[in-house]
Amino acid sequence: MKPTILLLLLLFTSGTQSLLFGQTYYTLSGRVKSAASGEDLIGAKVSLKGSKTGAITNIYGAYSLKVLEGNQTLEASYFGFLPRTIDLNITADQSLDFVLKEIDYEAEEIVVTGKKKNENVSSTSMGKVEFQLSQIKKLPSFLGETDVIRALFFSPGVTSATDLASGFNVRGGSADQNLVLLDDAVLYNPIHFGGIFSAFNGDALKSATLYKSSIPIELGGRLSSVLDVRQRDGNSQKVSGNFGLGLIAARGLVEGPLGSDKGSFIVSARRSYIDAFFKAIPDPTLRNLELYFYDVNAKFNYTFDPNNRLYVSFYNGRDHLYLPLNIGSANISILNAQRDTTFFNVKFGLRILTFTFRSDFVYTATNDFLLKFGVEGNGYSFRPGSAADNFVKVKNASFDSTFSTNLQNEHAMEWTAYVGAEHSITPNLKLDYGLRLNTFWVLGDVKVAEYENNLPVRYDKTTGISSFGKVINYRYYAPMELVAFYWGLEPRISARYALFDETSIKASYNLLRQNIHLLSVSTVGLPTDKWYPSSRYIQPQTSHNFSLGVFQNFFDGEIETSAEGYYRLFYNILDYTEGGQVLSNATIENSIAQTEGTAYGVELLMQKNKSTTGTVLDYFTGSISYAFSISNVKIRDEVINGTGITNSFYPASYSKTHTLTATLVFEIGHWTLSAAFTYQTNIPVNLSIGAYSAFDLTRGGGGGLTRTDEINKYGYYGFDKNKYRLADYHRLDLSAKYTSDFTISDIKFKWALIVSVYNVYNRINSIGTISIAETGLREFGILPILPNLSLDLEF
Repeated sequence: MKPTILLLLLLFTSGTQSLLFGQTYYTLSGRVKSAASGEDLIGAKVSLKGSKTGAITNIYGAYSLKVLEGNQTLEASYFGFLPRTIDLNITADQSLDFVLKEIDYEAEEIVVTGKKKNENVSSTSMGKVEFQLSQIKKLPSFLGETDVIRALFFSPGVTSATDLASGFNVRGGSADQNLVLLDDAVLYNPIHFGGIFSAFNGDALKSATLYKSSIPIELGGRLSSVLDVRQRDGNSQKVSGNFGLGLIAARGLVEGPLGSDKGSFIVSARRSYIDAFFKAIPDPTLRNLELYFYDVNAKFNYTFDPNNRLYVSFYNGRDHLYLPLNIGSANISILNAQRDTTFFNVKFGLRILTFTFRSDFVYTATNDFLLKFGVEGNGYSFRPGSAADNFVKVKNASFDSTFSTNLQNEHAMEWTAYVGAEHSITPNLKLDYGLRLNTFWVLGDVKVAEYENNLPVRYDKTTGISSFGKVINYRYYAPMELVAFYWGLEPRISARYALFDETSIKASYNLLRQNIHLLSVSTVGLPTDKWYPSSRYIQPQTSHNFSLGVFQNFFDGEIETSAEGYYRLFYNILDYTEGGQVLSNATIENSIAQTEGTAYGVELLMQKNKSTTGTVLDYFTGSISYAFSISNVKIRDEVINGTGITNSFYPASYSKTHTLTATLVFEIGHWTLSAAFTYQTNIPVNLSIGAYSAFDLTRGGGGGLTRTDEINKYGYYGFDKNKYRLADYHRLDLSAKYTSDFTISDIKFKWALIVSVYNVYNRINSIGTISIAETGLREFGILPILPNLSLDLEF
């Protein structure tokens, strides 16, 4: 720790030398707000006019700037708003708020955007993607729902394993390696219905920022990325709202002031009504199927004085699925009963109670040196359920029985302290650096199995099969008794060197740790997925992340380009043993083996922003991106030792080698026309476990490729694991939006009619394989062409 402290002191000294030459600086601080709604503007720029000295507002719309004594001209700017300039005579520290008025057009990028001109070049951030609700709404929506998660996929390096994947994958990482925050609260399951919809109601959101590298020092807990989503604060000037109606879901929102310029509220709700369509189906099984989701968002804020403000955020979401499976006449030996009709209703539950304490401090020494430090504590209680939460229920009119597996609760505590700095060493060279200390305490009120030779998993090289370790004892740990303890340092550094005003080179390194893990039986988001903490046998995952990039803008920032390369090393990532049981397993450690992985790739992006050339190009915005990515997992050492295997890595089940995306938006008058195209190499699949011979692999979905292979692999697991890939994925979406307004009794209404088509040319993209007796193994997909008509009303 001593070398780190010394380095900070040296950099702090160099950053404060300008104070030693008789010049007097004062601190100017305040907020930047919208005049129409009173909303704080995140990422607005406050600067000394005519200079490069400035500050960017934080997540609360606040800024702090060191200003030289005397007459100064301050300017605040934010895209989509008119800039405002104020002349001041600076004689002491003071507060200054800026209120900006919106201009009459939505004035910036579509999806991937910078908050100020050339910020993508001048900042140290790499892999940072910022979203605004107005930009996402311009793109073709999926069945009328504005979706933050789906918007991520137009950023290079972000994919999903399939159309029904649970979450998203970033730079070769798994879906559980992404930290998803909603107003600083962790969302463990940010999707509805296995990935078809995200858990975010777009109408309630202000912004979303994805960090693929250069993770801010105050954030951590996952290996791959952070998605920081912020809800709107609510309109503090007047009561307003909006309503939307699509083919499968409806939503509504109401917002307004609390008191006189003291605060505001916003409440929104959304519910699907897919289940209503099933009622009209003649088949009794489908007619009784229950399938819907809902979510509710609320936020309240109140200002006590200029220095104290209270925020209260609320989110509640639920997916409901009841599938009555009619299996006809069945003899179920476990019940020793025969019934004409049998229905299965399977319900699984997982509750995670998280208690968080967090304190962050920022000290602006000069405009060239900013110091950040803080501490965060989290208490976890993982409650996988009881008889009411995990059961298989078999019933009909005369029979009712429930079988359950009671799983014990798991408890843990995590404490993190950090210190970091943003330091402009020269006008061309800028650094962000810091260090985090992370500790994880696995706590008692739990019974832990003890195994022979301390091995939860045993591997037989003769058969190539893993088996459960032999339990020799169970030890009970009392409440708050320490079961296991892990700790580690997380150094982070990002550097930017500006070659010219519109050209820079950047590099970054992050060491990240992850103490809680997602146990899943498939890439599809299912209710059976369980979050599980590190334990006596399961160690925290870690990753080393290296990035290097070149950023170049053209035409004063109207066109942005970038090329980024990355290399990542993973340790202790989760792998599942052959025949391992994840669902309802009280000793989950005997189904998991931890291994290593690597990922590397290149990401290219070119983006056309809003322009003012006076030509037809001003009506167009868009982007095109390409990503090359390799993600490999190492076969476990005990599997390959002594076998002569030379290729000890296999492709991760979610890896996609090539990804190409393009978006185009045309805006004129009341019309907004948009298109989005995606092409991807599809995921690898594992077809050869055990002994096979002469089977047909038929590729569906337009491929038409039939291939017969002789497979003579016996025993050892993973020799050709994930050798094959599903047919390539590609899709085109289109949208047309017409907006207008009218007035009733001095109340102005704005309405929009949106027609969108998902998967225009009806490409049935594969999500997996299925065995068919007549044709062999065949790929299958689920999402065809899906047209939608939506109506939005705002007042």
